[in-house]
Amino acid sequence: MKIFNQIKDSIISSDFYKKIPQEISLRVSIKYLIKASFLFAVLGLIIVGAYTPKFISSIKESASSFVDSYPENLVVTVKSGNLSINQPEPFVIPLDKKLKEGIYSENKEAQSEYKDLENILTIDTTKSFSIEEFKNLKTMVWITKGEIIALKGNDGEIQILPLSKLGDVEINKSWVNEKETFFYKILPSLVVLAFVGIYFMLFFGNFFGSIFSLFFYGLIVFFMSKLLKKELTYKQSYIMSIYAITPVIFLNSLNPFMEIPFQSLLNLLIVITIVYVNFFKVKEEKITTIETTQTPNTDTENTAK
Repeated sequence: MKIFNQIKDSIISSDFYKKIPQEISLRVSIKYLIKASFLFAVLGLIIVGAYTPKFISSIKESASSFVDSYPENLVVTVKSGNLSINQPEPFVIPLDKKLKEGIYSENKEAQSEYKDLENILTIDTTKSFSIEEFKNLKTMVWITKGEIIALKGNDGEIQILPLSKLGDVEINKSWVNEKETFFYKILPSLVVLAFVGIYFMLFFGNFFGSIFSLFFYGLIVFFMSKLLKKELTYKQSYIMSIYAITPVIFLNSLNPFMEIPFQSLLNLLIVITIVYVNFFKVKEEKITTIETTQTPNTDTENTAK
């Protein structure tokens, strides 16, 4: 396909870069950027698809572990934004050992954040929320009289949800089982929606992120042209940067799934290297070759005389 040849040429083709200043318009280059963003977003989606079965299995295991650990005799009542239970407080549901090991094996960041956790849920309506108290409870979720406090992510961030948003509800084992069944029923639809959301996130992130960063990259290429005495307008520099940014778009598509150290610096070095090797260096070599060819051989001329 043409787009694959364009991607190859944008990475390593001095003949292609030689044509850019005079033959390639901004409109054509933007079309290429859209196609490349689309293609690399699809690649990102394929990577997500490879991890999806394992991710779904992990979600189901976590949900099943919570449901299994929910006590048969526990009834939680939320009325007018206030919570009460039919058991002595504090009431805790211990963190399942298998689930805890699963968290550790799946995410190295979670090892340091969750290593001291002992409970998956703590209900204690006798205490008011504080960060220090939440840490002391060593729990993933703490329910007070009027709010739910939960760990969010692996960086220690805490999310707080007022119980008033739940309305009036009575939660028991039967209710939990019912919600588990409903969750499994809608899970395929949630996965499809997640795929659509991830695709658009990757595509628009690649395209619009590139558009804005290209103002900077174009400026760098423009200054390079001045420094190396190869006259390019800013528009020509911008167009050239659109093609040179191709590997950057690829890396950006991988960024949600892997950590790339010093990525901003790496992106800049990629653009500079591609433009220099394919455009500036090639021109310098050609000029040197021509000058060498045209230099008269003094010894030969003297002999002739």
